[in-house]
Amino acid sequence: MSATLKLADPVAAYVREAQAIHRTLQRVLVQLSAFVLTRLGSGRAVLVDAAPVELARMALADCAGLLAALRVPASAAHHRHHLGLAADALDEAVRAALSRSDIDGDRLFAALEEAERHLKTLARILPGFERVDFTQACCAAHAGLADATDDTTRTRRAGEDDGRLFDLGAGLRCG
Repeated sequence: MSATLKLADPVAAYVREAQAIHRTLQRVLVQLSAFVLTRLGSGRAVLVDAAPVELARMALADCAGLLAALRVPASAAHHRHHLGLAADALDEAVRAALSRSDIDGDRLFAALEEAERHLKTLARILPGFERVDFTQACCAAHAGLADATDDTTRTRRAGEDDGRLFDLGAGLRCG
């Protein structure tokens, strides 16, 4: 049997359907991460626009329906499990972002890091599910990450060597 996936292959159909969900989850992760950075930069005294969080919440609601309808072959069950866990973590992040009890953002950071871990796992299980590259974000230019020349340098400079989701440079580590 060939190692390449054919269009009629149930795993290939799953990958095509799940990629839209994955892209949405990545966008939600980026939106919520930007919200965190805005919140950190503004301090507690300033009200932060929660519109990105509401957009993330609506996108996650759409994802819930797509996840429920996703046809999952047995060989993709592990992948689907992590896709669901990433969605659950992002849902928790939305609740934490809107919570008045998570003033310091600890629950929000923990949920975003959990979502990022599950999204990274997806890329290792099946092809076509690359992780979010924060080095291309607008904040990366300010932290000196955008000019990194290779993946190893970007990874170290982005703080992934210590498992942190956000590392904006010296003295600005979050999470």
